Amino acid sequence: MKIDESKLRVGLWYTDEEGNIIPNPHNAVCPEGAVFAHSCFPLQIREEVYRIREDGGYGSKDKILTSNTTLSRSTGRLAIAMVNSGDYDLYDALAVLAQCCERCCNVLWNKYLADEDGYPEYSEEWKKCNTVCDFCKEENNGDFFADYHLQGILASMKQKEWWIKQAPNQSEFDRSTYKNDYKAALIAHSFEWSFVLLLPIFLRLIKTPGYNVIAYISLLAANGWFHYWVDDEKANKKHLNLIGDQIFHLCQIVLTWLIWTIFIGWR
Repeated sequence: MKIDESKLRVGLWYTDEEGNIIPNPHNAVCPEGAVFAHSCFPLQIREEVYRIREDGGYGSKDKILTSNTTLSRSTGRLAIAMVNSGDYDLYDALAVLAQCCERCCNVLWNKYLADEDGYPEYSEEWKKCNTVCDFCKEENNGDFFADYHLQGILASMKQKEWWIKQAPNQSEFDRSTYKNDYKAALIAHSFEWSFVLLLPIFLRLIKTPGYNVIAYISLLAANGWFHYWVDDEKANKKHLNLIGDQIFHLCQIVLTWLIWTIFIGWR
């Protein structure tokens, strides 16, 4: 079977009594001769809100709100990319795109169609965007100072995807001069985070020359290596989500405190 795409009716159109299409070149509200108005939006998702009656039921008379979200053709391509990745089926992909805010949509564009548009999660653009939805509202709270206030552009630079977008020829990225630069950013961020974590010990070292210097350097190196590994697993290898990432870092903080207080001490 061959579909004649010229006969597809999508959007809004008008017909007369016999079903003939009434041309509407000037997008008039109701062109002359029109008897019927037709509306067909394949990517329109409807949400209806009802007030539940005291008897526990509800019906058409109890409807208080109808909300329609119409996805564009380009957003439809994003939905297909999400499905082809294996992360979503078509039903869930369309639901996600209908409910996500601007910055979450940009993150999805960057993840699934990085060569076209969007920006990485926690990038500078992501932080500047003030939109919030159910998918990202929790990520605005409880941020660690070193993770989300000190690292600045490192939040983007530690992601390999960000460097791919900077390469002059993205298809040749693996042979470009950019291919390992994300590792340098990861090292810088890991050192910064570890230094802040061990800042009280560093201040003690300043006051007491020679005070457990080797232990301090060892803990600094171990924390830096572990933080590098965790962030690489999340930002680049995609083996961890934000929850797993933060659980690892919390365990890292507790373990560092226990090692210092129990095995090394403040003396």
